Amino acid sequence: MVVCGHTSCGGIAAALGNKKLGLIDTWLMPLRSLRRTHLKELQGLDAKEAGLRLVELNVRNGVKVLKENPIVIDAMGERDLQVHGLIYDVGQGDLKELDIGEDEEAVSSRHTAFKTA
Repeated sequence: MVVCGHTSCGGIAAALGNKKLGLIDTWLMPLRSLRRTHLKELQGLDAKEAGLRLVELNVRNGVKVLKENPIVIDAMGERDLQVHGLIYDVGQGDLKELDIGEDEEAVSSRHTAFKTA
């Protein structure tokens, strides 16, 4: 399973801005929440770096959300499903895989909190 973000993303640019966009604002809420959580870090970057960082944060968050889904947890345990986070560089045509490795404590706590029977 792959979660893939991309550079030059209009949604990321919109989430980093404070313009009212109408109906799309609802779709931007998860990105704006990530922005709020990492606001100090993002404010210390130039616009391009902030955009790239928010893309990465969004992919990492997507991987986390998927790995907390009970069906995905079962598939990971029973069928060795793997979840990967990637970023596609639109300008270069390159894919970069993010290191999303976890220690046993993180896996165990996720199973305790989210695995269902």
